[in-house]
Amino acid sequence: MSDAKLKELVRKRGSLKAKLTHFATFLNLIQPCTSLNPSQLADMDFRLGKIESLYGELDVLQKELELMSADIDAAYSEREQFEEQY
Repeated sequence: MSDAKLKELVRKRGSLKAKLTHFATFLNLIQPCTSLNPSQLADMDFRLGKIESLYGELDVLQKELELMSADIDAAYSEREQFEEQY
């Protein structure tokens, strides 16, 4: 694979990770709430569905990056860091 393809995959991974970070920020904002109203619960369900899909996409991208990587330890480290965070 070319360097251009590798860079494209890294950019896509960064974009997906940013979306997951936004979701984590949302969770941190609602965490202090003792209860959620129906609108907030619906929003949470909607966001969770999107996040589950994004996580799958990120896993596919990471596997592809791992297969292409010249430094497999760094690639596995990236996966480990991500999985620990989410």
